[in-house]
Amino acid sequence: MKISIIQNKIARKLIKSILIISLWFFIWQLIYWLVGNEIFVPSPLTVLRRLFVLAVKAEFWYTVFFSIGRIFLGFIVGILLGILLGVVCNNQIMADILSPLKAIIKATPVASFIMLAWIWLRRDQIPVFIAMLMVTPILWGNISTGIQSVNQEYLAFAKVYDLTWAKKIKYIYVPTVLPYFTSAAYTAAGLVWKAGIAAEGLCQPKNSIGANLYQAKNLLDTQDVFAWTAVVIVISLCLESGMKLFFGKLGKKFTLAGVK
Repeated sequence: MKISIIQNKIARKLIKSILIISLWFFIWQLIYWLVGNEIFVPSPLTVLRRLFVLAVKAEFWYTVFFSIGRIFLGFIVGILLGILLGVVCNNQIMADILSPLKAIIKATPVASFIMLAWIWLRRDQIPVFIAMLMVTPILWGNISTGIQSVNQEYLAFAKVYDLTWAKKIKYIYVPTVLPYFTSAAYTAAGLVWKAGIAAEGLCQPKNSIGANLYQAKNLLDTQDVFAWTAVVIVISLCLESGMKLFFGKLGKKFTLAGVK
């Protein structure tokens, strides 16, 4: 009975998604008919055909792989650096010293960082650097807030029962900080992908989605612009779903660990 209910819910959700997507494809087709010029707005069918042509080439998959790899590397480095700075800034003196750095990173336009990185780094390193900068301040702020929100009574109990630092971290700090971490990482994931692609578009490293978008724009190849944009959107949605699933399971794991 439960399986049947779940299957019905999934079927309804799938049908709803298909209808919504179909509606937006119809609106797109309608705009194409109204504009009447492929240079400005290509038809959905033209873009789908172009996507198929791209997808059967090995070069397309190399490009997707390298773009994801660069941005994901920056994302991981940004997470690690953000956690480190969030922990360090639990000390008020260090928080006062480092707070101007966080403010500068958050206030500086992404384009300025890309231009500076172009002077300092190789082209293929720039998306990694930009991705790291997008993630670090978000994790930094949330981790710091999470640590400060730890219930002092729990720490008092830990002191009474002489818990080791490892147990304090596992049973007190991690369950408290984890919601702040997951929220920050989820928010950063959406930003980092778009910023990374923008960085690729400006610095144009080899085998990158951003470079293909920029070249298509220069050649007025609108169907390629739409096709590569569709690739960016699909990957973004997949990454978002993957992140939600991963952090959901991670949260349950530590919640259960805390209960035990």
